Amino acid sequence: MDPVPDGLSGIAYLGGDRFVVVSDAHAALFPMRIDVDRASGAVTSARFEDPIALRDEQGGLLELTESKDREGAAYDAATQSVWIANERSGTRINVPSLERYELSSGKRRFRLDPHSAPQLAIFGRIRPNRGFEALTRRPDGGESWTCNETPLRVDIESSDSLAGGPLRLQRFDSEMQPAGQFVYQTDPVARAISYPVRLAGNAITRVSDLAALPGGALVALESAFQGNPEGLPEGRNRIYEVDLSEADDVSVGELGRGLAGRSYRSTSKRLLLELSFLGAGSNYEGIAVGPKLADGDFCLLLLADNGVGSSQSLYALRLSE
Repeated sequence: MDPVPDGLSGIAYLGGDRFVVVSDAHAALFPMRIDVDRASGAVTSARFEDPIALRDEQGGLLELTESKDREGAAYDAATQSVWIANERSGTRINVPSLERYELSSGKRRFRLDPHSAPQLAIFGRIRPNRGFEALTRRPDGGESWTCNETPLRVDIESSDSLAGGPLRLQRFDSEMQPAGQFVYQTDPVARAISYPVRLAGNAITRVSDLAALPGGALVALESAFQGNPEGLPEGRNRIYEVDLSEADDVSVGELGRGLAGRSYRSTSKRLLLELSFLGAGSNYEGIAVGPKLADGDFCLLLLADNGVGSSQSLYALRLSE
């Protein structure tokens, strides 16, 4: 039986009305047709097509052995494939990875993980299930970006989940060779959740996804799961433009071994939009630049992780560079 599109966590634009979505619950790509009104930027319809089962290099189905924790997606037009960001590598929960899969066959063709290059080794110090959450690739293939979901063990002295902290934005060149790391500081969370009791005390702030804009800029979807003023669960979503011009490359020297207790210059960020929602359907985990609109703007789509269930949530924005 084909997997159903739940636990949606990443989205990539293929061109025209074609998108592809990944799930943190299944080893599959979920192609989508999303119709966008080129005048207003509004989504007029969205529908899933038949899923593409992911397979290992020999053609074995990964749904049977490696179904969990695929979090980000980026389209590689040159190879007609999709890169996927994984918080884990199979059953290895402390080893995040980036993997490339053919669209035609679903077969895995390449993998990058902390053992692939010296610059990536620091990502072997993730907290369990807090690895590569985000992934984006520039439309021309010139560079790609990923980052860890929450701070590495060696990068922060405090374990306070309300405080925010430093994440490592990892850049790759057009050949997917590591090309520098830069610190992104997440915002603190206002308060933990009080009700319902099963969620009491929970709070997290993280970068859920990244989007490389056609002009070369980078934006981050920063999400918080927190309590609202009444203590009820709230999803806070902030979209930031990231400025790397004054940031240090922390992949080299002592900063490449850990940030805690050391001085460095982080990226700066400019708030573009903030959205907050109560209840289900507000956990936006994916962001993608969609089609160009009639006036030269672009459609920017947010995708919500719907947990387990049949309801999906897209949020359409207009992007002017």
